[in-house]
Amino acid sequence: MIRRFNIKDAKEASSLIKRTLYEINIKDYEKRFLEDEFIQFSQKDILKRVKENNYYVFEENYKILGIRGN
Repeated sequence: MIRRFNIKDAKEASSLIKRTLYEINIKDYEKRFLEDEFIQFSQKDILKRVKENNYYVFEENYKILGIRGN
């Protein structure tokens, strides 16, 4: 199901984005660089972005599998 992002989604969305960045990029970037990038995807930062843009989540069985904003 695709639905609008809800404030309560911030923690799970932050974890998903960080995990995805790490898994996809670990072969190409140093861990230190990725950890610096993670700062941009904290719960607080995501909530700020949601206030400024439209965000949606793809959810299945009450678990967020994807997030998209513009």
